[in-house]
Amino acid sequence: MRPRISLLAVLLLAILSFAGCSMLTGVWEGDLVIETADDISMASGITDVTGNVRIDGTALTNLTGLESLRVVDGDVAIGGDAGNAVLSSLEGLSGLEFIGGYLLVRRNSALSSLSGLSALETMTDSFTISENSLLPTIGPLSSLRRVGFF
Repeated sequence: MRPRISLLAVLLLAILSFAGCSMLTGVWEGDLVIETADDISMASGITDVTGNVRIDGTALTNLTGLESLRVVDGDVAIGGDAGNAVLSSLEGLSGLEFIGGYLLVRRNSALSSLSGLSALETMTDSFTISENSLLPTIGPLSSLRRVGFF
């Protein structure tokens, strides 16, 4: 008797492959856009993103569910033109260690701390924080060792 692969398992693998993520490796191929809690649920378990991560125009209050994310090869934008009016915590990014591009934290009017980025060690490009009215300081970024190519 040969083992049979269920149709459901084949369909699930096809859907995950189409979505850009190999759950077997935890790698998301291409850009990851987070706009809803469902997007965070879908991204749960991802450790690496080969493109950019954009979190803008959301009604999210936190980023809980993204704790496994360690590496982003491109840019990370938390906020931007639309902003995230009620995002008050970055704690879900507590595992992020490396950004291969820039980090932008902009127009997050409820954000009062960057403590969710405490594991971040390296950004190979620029670091911009602006228009975050409740953010008193850029700390704590105690693990940050390198910004830019120097």
